Amino acid sequence: RNDKAYSNYANMLGSEGRMDEAIVAFRNALSIAPNNPTTLKNYGTLLYRAHRKDEAIAAFQRATEVEPRNPAHFIDLGKIIGMSGQYDRARQIFQHALKLDPSNKWVAQTIKQLSEPGAVGGGPQVASSHTQRSGR
Repeated sequence: RNDKAYSNYANMLGSEGRMDEAIVAFRNALSIAPNNPTTLKNYGTLLYRAHRKDEAIAAFQRATEVEPRNPAHFIDLGKIIGMSGQYDRARQIFQHALKLDPSNKWVAQTIKQLSEPGAVGGGPQVASSHTQRSGR
């Protein structure tokens, strides 16, 4: 039983659109290595793509618990929260990410945009533009 093999298999299944099978493979990987932040991130991404928003948020939240000093996990969580329309919560999460990585200009700009009046319309575009740029 190898968590990396399950995770790689899950990623392949997900890329083929076989979401239910990919979810099972990710769960197998996490049953072996429940604290693998990369698996949690990939699982969260797949769950979001499968329109399972609450489960996706839980996976990203778990990654922040496993590696609380890694700003990337908070950025991922903030993006998914922002894309789900929870802009105030996303801003708070991004503020925490900025404390961990004060030089991150994208996060600083996102916080600024989420804090501006009328930010509700800008939140998801901001999050998705970073996703496209970073290849996530």
